Formats: sequence, structure tokens, C-alpha cells
Amino acid sequence: VINGHVKLIIKNPKKKQRISVVYSEGVYPDGQLEPFSTMNYQHGENGPHTDTYVTVGDSDQEIFEPKFSNHSFRYVDVYNYTGEFDEECIRAVVVHSPIINKSGFSCSDEDINSLYSISRWSERDNLVAIPTDCPGRERLGWMADAWLCCEAELLNFDLIKLMESWCRTIRDEQLPNGYVPYICPPPSP
Repeated sequence: VINGHVKLIIKNPKKKQRISVVYSEGVYPDGQLEPFSTMNYQHGENGPHTDTYVTVGDSDQEIFEPKFSNHSFRYVDVYNYTGEFDEECIRAVVVHSPIINKSGFSCSDEDINSLYSISRWSERDNLVAIPTDCPGRERLGWMADAWLCCEAELLNFDLIKLMESWCRTIRDEQLPNGYVPYICPPPSP
């Protein structure tokens, strides 16, 4: 699973063609996309994660990349695309804060190397402006989650600027009586 979005190169678009990309973390046993696997019912989401683009249709190629959108996904379906579609037309774009890899690890056991790689992907996917608990659902800065993961993340990545920014947010959210919310920044009502 990655946190990000899809970039499409639309070849020979028709005018006002409405193309939708539906994101999913899973598929059904028959291989069909399970679009509701990305939904967060507790936070009022009432449909699958979808990005939609309406083509202009005045050139031989258009690029659609929803740069202000990110989703947690493994699979996508592209709907209403009528042109030729090949591997060069679609790319997954990972979204995370600008962090620098600080360390590495490898050993003779490929399973352990794979586990290490997966854990780094997970850490990076949860670093989008603040340390988040889950890029696919809440995307909140739970203080305990960040505290539990912080040491490993600081070993793996140079996070000083991200952590300084987040600590300023925590300080700004602290109440006059000293209370610090358990989610920083607190979710919007």
C-alpha cells in the first residue's frame, strides 16, 4: 500500500471526456476492485476515494495529476478512458514530506530485508506534514502514535525540520492551563 495519487497521460483525448480514477486497498476474490476498502465511515466518508478529470480535448495529449490529493492504495481502476492505454500512461506517485534517508540495513535473510523495506515505506507514508497514524483513514497526528514510532523514524530519516514544525503546532495548541490535546493538530469539527 502506498500513500499518493495516480498520474495519467491521456492520449488523443476527446473533448469534455470525464475520466475517473478509483483507488482501492484490496480486490475481491474474483479480481474486481474493492472500492469501499479505502473508506472511513467513522469520519463521514460516503463513497470510494476517486479523482476525476474532464479533458479539454484540443491537443494530442493531456496530463492529469491531482497534486493536492493523496490516497492510500494498492490498486486503481480508470473509468471512461477511451484512448489507447499502456504502462507508460499511468504512474503511481508517492506523497510524503521531504525527508532524507539517514540510515540503511541489510542482512543475508531476504525476508528480514523485505520486512525492513516495508517498514520504511510505512514510516514514510505516515510523514505528510505531521507524523500521522494512518495515511488511508484518519490522517491525524495522534501524539501516542508519534511517540511510539519517533525513535525508529529518527534513526531512519532526517526529520528535524518536520519535527520542529510539528512541535510548534503542539505548542500552539497547548491550552493556558497546560493541557495538550492528544491529537495535534486537532481534527476539524
